[in-house]
Amino acid sequence: MDEGSSRAQSVQEALSEASDSLLRVEVRAGRGRCLVAERPVRKGRVVLREMPYASVLNANKVGTHCDYTFKPGGGKLLRCSRTKVVKYLDREAQAGAWKAYFRDECRVASKMMEEKGEEFYSRLCMRSTLRLVCRMYWTRKARSPLQWTL
Repeated sequence: MDEGSSRAQSVQEALSEASDSLLRVEVRAGRGRCLVAERPVRKGRVVLREMPYASVLNANKVGTHCDYTFKPGGGKLLRCSRTKVVKYLDREAQAGAWKAYFRDECRVASKMMEEKGEEFYSRLCMRSTLRLVCRMYWTRKARSPLQWTL
């Protein structure tokens, strides 16, 4: 069984555990894995929840919003002691970010700051796309891409 079929089977098993198997997973040649509704879906019904594979705060929100929850800080945010750029609502958000992605990002940022100067990382934070690509790479290294819940 190839990796795609294995993932599709795992997703199908998760869907089957739901109270009403509204969805099924298919792997279609030339199209890949997809969800197919078994019957009409009522407008507004939530059929699938999935955590984002990777996410990043918009550049214009860096410093005023939590880097992990994306919520506005309301004037009081905890700042990363190493980078002095990334900020969090509370210790829980900081710990969540550390576990999810910031351990790698902080390590790389610290090295960049040593080599390129203190301001380099803060300029990098204004490049949301680059940070997102890095987080996607670290996520791919660290966890299974399958995280579906119904």
